Amino acid sequence: MHYLSLPNWIIHSATLIEWIIAIEITWQYAYRNKSKEIISLTYAMLIAFISASSACTWHIFNNLAYLEWLVILQSLSTFMSNMLLLLTLSFS
Repeated sequence: MHYLSLPNWIIHSATLIEWIIAIEITWQYAYRNKSKEIISLTYAMLIAFISASSACTWHIFNNLAYLEWLVILQSLSTFMSNMLLLLTLSFS
């Protein structure tokens, strides 16, 4: 894990924890209010969390070449979450 500094890892880890908490709070709010639009938002957030997790995983393993598929996963999941967020906001 020598490619990123300790403060950088702290920020990355805090961001992942923040995503988990934000997804849970949003899901509970949507469930209580029976809002399908906000439930869709949580799916977009979950896909964005997958994106962030794949980027961190790649760095944990020192950016190994045989794990470059994680970069593709990160790119695709970012695109998918952005498109789902756009659709969610368009229909709300």
